[in-house]
Amino acid sequence: MKFKISRQFIRDAEILFAEFNDLDHANKFIEIKVTKDEAINVKIIYRIFDDNQLCYEFNKWKEAHLTGRLPFDDEGYKLDHFINKYKITQQSNQNEILIAEFDNINDSQIFIEHLLKTDSINRVDHCYRIYHKDVFLDEFNQDTFNKSQQQSKANTKKLSFRPTPLPTAPRLGPPKYFVDEEEDDDENENK
Repeated sequence: MKFKISRQFIRDAEILFAEFNDLDHANKFIEIKVTKDEAINVKIIYRIFDDNQLCYEFNKWKEAHLTGRLPFDDEGYKLDHFINKYKITQQSNQNEILIAEFDNINDSQIFIEHLLKTDSINRVDHCYRIYHKDVFLDEFNQDTFNKSQQQSKANTKKLSFRPTPLPTAPRLGPPKYFVDEEEDDDENENK
């Protein structure tokens, strides 16, 4: 893999989490991740490396904090490979080409969803596969993508507001119409 992507939470260590063969795929993936991070209000700095040399830095907050474990020395950046490898391959004809590697399954699924969306726009049908440590996990193509989209639309249509017929106001004590006869007898004897 030629292009490596690292992420660094503000005031935290830098961690390698993805590798790509294509710079356009790496840039688009970072754009998707930045929009998802903004939605949940998380500040993360992303960096793209080409052969262990820093190419691009996506630092929207212009933070210059490099605390924790510094990933570089005098020779330049040195990033270790991640342990959990989720490989994404693209199958065309009889060839299977490795296009990306990730350290977690969620990022790999986000990237495959992006690839399938661009394929549907370009009217191209590719088959993508996910492997975990060379063990096949799942396969995605336009058919499975369209089915999952239709299922998600059907699930959102089913959701509606249905009030309960029972009262749901909180009760702070027993109802007033219950009268404890023993307490009334005790009060009459004391008087």
